Amino acid sequence: MYLRGIFLYLLFVARASSNDWFTLIVKFGKPVEFSGGFVSQEGSYSHQDCVNECNNVINCIVAHFDGSVCTIYEFGSVEKVQLFETKNVNEILFKINYLGKVCPPEPLDALPIVSEMADEGFKNTQFQFTIDKDADGLLTFKYNTIRSCPPGFTKFTRPTGEYCLFLYANIYESFTYSDAYNSCIDKYDAILSGLETEEERLFVAEQGRLANMNDTYAGNLYWISGYRKYECSRPEQLENPKCDGIEVIILVFLENLRKTSSNFIGIYHCHLTNKTGYKWAEGNLGTVEESGYLQSCIVLWTQRVEGVLHGLTDDATCTMDKTRYAAARGFLCGKEAGR
Repeated sequence: MYLRGIFLYLLFVARASSNDWFTLIVKFGKPVEFSGGFVSQEGSYSHQDCVNECNNVINCIVAHFDGSVCTIYEFGSVEKVQLFETKNVNEILFKINYLGKVCPPEPLDALPIVSEMADEGFKNTQFQFTIDKDADGLLTFKYNTIRSCPPGFTKFTRPTGEYCLFLYANIYESFTYSDAYNSCIDKYDAILSGLETEEERLFVAEQGRLANMNDTYAGNLYWISGYRKYECSRPEQLENPKCDGIEVIILVFLENLRKTSSNFIGIYHCHLTNKTGYKWAEGNLGTVEESGYLQSCIVLWTQRVEGVLHGLTDDATCTMDKTRYAAARGFLCGKEAGR
């Protein structure tokens, strides 16, 4: 067969980070339609160096070697590849994961081929691509990215994309704002999250209500994203229109800034774009202090029996973990779908 005749060699390589196997296939050919690609090294690179480079670059799915220059093509950057029937200075490498099959079919003979790329930075994303052949005999690449949420998280659609929310609730614990903020980062690789829409607010409130059913308190509080503006921190400042109602709060304070650590790709991620997920009981933002302490942080109320406070947001003292009438039993964590 044509493709079998030009087959050079086949390698099985175990991924260092998982039990998945991928196949490295080298043939004669070159990319003819692409939107990216970077030169790994030129001049002193060998054929085997290029093979090793694609093997080591997680997102590499195709590599091209012309005898001196090795070009790496990552997921989504190559559209079409031309294969040559005879030996040629151009060599093309395909890195294919046959979706966990230890004994894959004859390489590239049975088209289309559906492959999957794994990226440890996106643990809940499936990066799939399909290799097929068009009417001109060129190999074509089509891509599909499927983003999901970690176990326990629920997916919502926001203007910035798909987003995952998880309400941690435990009636035997109580938390300060600092506890909540750090727990989202350290335990769930997430951030303390805000509420984008009415749908999110009602969903989270119901989760909290169900968790509250066996609590000794009739109502519970859950920490969410948001912080009182400095210029709205004194009673006389509340008369300023800039401190009226929801305007008193910096909604994206925690959504914009992520703690820098090895678990995070970057520090700027603004996932919250509007204020409709925050609904305040009348007068909730009309006081700056409680018992002499500045109320700078935000909580969501839940009640066993839905009363006037259930599902509403309130300002609270950041160091508070319980009051005479409610306890801060948890917090809302969020992260981009796919991570």
